[in-house]
Parts: sequence; structure tokens; C-alpha cells
Amino acid sequence: MGLNEVTAGMTPQEKEIYFAHMEKRHREEAEKIRLEKERTRAYKESLIQDILAKGLNHNQYTEEQLRGKSIRVLEMMW
Repeated sequence: MGLNEVTAGMTPQEKEIYFAHMEKRHREEAEKIRLEKERTRAYKESLIQDILAKGLNHNQYTEEQLRGKSIRVLEMMW
């Protein structure tokens, strides 16, 4: 649905309220995404440190090589 279709028939005040609400919603969604990315990065870093600390990779991979692997691969290594 296009923007014109959504706002058709709205008064200027209603449009202002609508756009303020949408801006707030977009900010909240962006914050959720940012927090999820941070959580995922922290989890991946934790996996890498655990693998290196326990010697589970048998010196096959450097820390940089482990950083290039997906979380799923790191979980399987762990």
C-alpha cells in the first residue's frame, strides 16, 4: 500500500500523529535490531574465546579464521 493510499482522507493533524507514530515505531525496530546484532556478536565472541581457551580447535584455526566462521560452525566446533 502506498503512502498516498494510507494518508488519503486524513486531516493534517491526523497525518502528523500518524507520521510521529511511524517514526517512533521505526526507531524502536532499529533499536531492537541493533540490540540483537550486539547480542549475536557477543555470543560469537564468547564462542571463539571458549574454543581458543579450551584448545578445541587443536591449533587448526587462528582467532581471525574463527571470526570468519558462522555461529553455527562455531557451535558445532564447541
